[in-house]
Amino acid sequence: MAGDHVNANVLGSYDNTAGSNNPFNSTPLEELIAALFGSGIGATGTHGGMSLGSGSGSLLLPGILDFLGTVPDNYTPSGAYLNWMLLDGEQFKLVTDNGNSGFEQLQEGGGDCTPAAVLQINSGDGIDIAKNGYLYIFVSNTSTDYPVYFDQLHVEHVRGPLVEETHYYPFGLTMSGISSKVATNAPENKYKYNGKEEQSNEFSDGSGLEWLDYGSRMYDNQIGRWHVIDPKTEKYYSSSPYIYCVNDPIIFIDPDGEQYLLFYTDNDGKSQSRILKGWDDIEALKGIESQNDFIKNMYQIFLYSKGEKDAEAGLTGDDLIMIDYKKDSDGKYDTKSNTILIDPLVGTEMVNDGQLKKHPLDFEGNGKVQSPATTFLHEVSHAVEYHRDSDAYESKTGGSKPNKTYDFEEEKRVITKVETPFAKKKGEGTRTNHGGVPIYTEGPTSHKKVSITDKHKNRIEFRKRTSNPTKN
Repeated sequence: MAGDHVNANVLGSYDNTAGSNNPFNSTPLEELIAALFGSGIGATGTHGGMSLGSGSGSLLLPGILDFLGTVPDNYTPSGAYLNWMLLDGEQFKLVTDNGNSGFEQLQEGGGDCTPAAVLQINSGDGIDIAKNGYLYIFVSNTSTDYPVYFDQLHVEHVRGPLVEETHYYPFGLTMSGISSKVATNAPENKYKYNGKEEQSNEFSDGSGLEWLDYGSRMYDNQIGRWHVIDPKTEKYYSSSPYIYCVNDPIIFIDPDGEQYLLFYTDNDGKSQSRILKGWDDIEALKGIESQNDFIKNMYQIFLYSKGEKDAEAGLTGDDLIMIDYKKDSDGKYDTKSNTILIDPLVGTEMVNDGQLKKHPLDFEGNGKVQSPATTFLHEVSHAVEYHRDSDAYESKTGGSKPNKTYDFEEEKRVITKVETPFAKKKGEGTRTNHGGVPIYTEGPTSHKKVSITDKHKNRIEFRKRTSNPTKN
């Protein structure tokens, strides 16, 4: 089973005085076939009486043929081997990663059956099983002119943690054909999809609800629906209270409806997420910050805003706030997806009030800079306010722009009541309007400008080309 550790060793010696020039009738290939399929196989061929073809007439699986092709035919006295061969449990393919398949050769020397040499798997290091499957350990002798003697074959098997790989359709049903299961006698794992407990086989007749327990309500992955309404359904009036993840489980997940949900991409390019319910979870980010810069930078941002009222409310409140990376984003809270989109290296250069008469792409910064961390706190405050009273939030952000300086009353509230006091405390620049120029800073908590963002620069260039098209 994947995760197990296996080691083996055997004593080997040979008689170099035999040299009869009369090969023995059986070969290692025949011995392996007999071991795998039983004795009494009568086949003709060119290698020890057996056919090695990979077509339909072959007696061997392709994985076995692949392995035998790596073991050299050596007709000297040292042509004897301790072999180990791992075939995966799904397609019986040869597993070669990290020495999971290989051989150790008996070295020449001495003769006359003495001295006995010790052959070991990977020179005594053994193997850590990489995949569930079948491990074959056997000895062989290709030096058919010389008798070889093996004694005291010892195999050591140390069980590792139970490993199971399960693939899912988006709404949670298992893709059985490509999932790897643990041994049949292992305890059943009921915590799978999103880490939620399966309610199955709990009745005396072997049947069950076939639901997933999400704590406050049950989810049916067979139909992709909840069986009771969302307890916060009044905040999402545009969606049915019974649908799962706004009918888009590829983009969204619903862990338990609480706190921050941080999305990131790991070293293998796979999308991952972390639920952050408190500062212990924030500190745990240090264990994975090496996986990408986004995690590392967000960890610094969380620490930078620690203790701020809205930052703490977002982390420890009763509502879920999702956080995702978007390159060159100078911060945005999207109410429809309940997501803060941010680039943790993009801050804002302030502009004077007189600049507001210009097009935003013509704004000229005044040299005062706010860090990406302050931008994040700004967006968190929007999210907290939305969850506090979504109707009041919509009334303060919808329609035309009633405030020429701050655009909307909600922006005025965040800038004057949250952003400015925090920026002053951190020694950053402050603003008297909702304008600004998106810029790269030296770090997620830095208020030192590097340059305007590539996105902003491209938009400026595009506007120039479209406003003043070149005549041919």
